[in-house]
Amino acid sequence: MQSEEQKAYLPKLDIAGDNWVTYWDRLLWIMKGNTIKEHVTNDSPSAAYTVKGKVGRLEPTERWECEEYAICVTLGNSMPDEAFSLIKDTELVKDAWAVLKSTYEDRMAALVSDRMRAF
Repeated sequence: MQSEEQKAYLPKLDIAGDNWVTYWDRLLWIMKGNTIKEHVTNDSPSAAYTVKGKVGRLEPTERWECEEYAICVTLGNSMPDEAFSLIKDTELVKDAWAVLKSTYEDRMAALVSDRMRAF
């Protein structure tokens, strides 16, 4: 059984996007076992992914589907309702990530611009 200290901590994504960079870094860290980088760049298993063959009695396509589900659950549980509503109808992690990345990178650019003007 996992103790509280062993549980991964993923902060909720701030709706304003103030913690976007930290959120992404922590998400990558937590989801290492699910090859999240593969999922945010591909809509199906790549050749490098499938060459590993069976892992844990799962064929590459089965493993991919399990990871897609785990990543979706993690994303959905780590963001406010407003952000979730942006991605809830996407089918793939890649598509959900594209929406989030576009939304929050645009917000970060605007935030940086505003702060620079304030100085």
